[in-house]
Amino acid sequence: MIPTYDSKGMPWNFAFSLASQGCSCVIDKFRENYTHDQLLALSDLEREEQSLYYAQVCSGITQEL
Repeated sequence: MIPTYDSKGMPWNFAFSLASQGCSCVIDKFRENYTHDQLLALSDLEREEQSLYYAQVCSGITQEL
């Protein structure tokens, strides 16, 4: 996330702060929707897809279903 913000000209410390908030939100979404065992049972592709979805939800690009 930091490189994306940085490429748009955002100061590094601000980009770092926003990226940290976004990552925390994604982690919280996983905790809300999966148990630890369920998360471990997901394939790498499934985890990646859910991560991208939660990142979009957390950034306001899409609404949670």
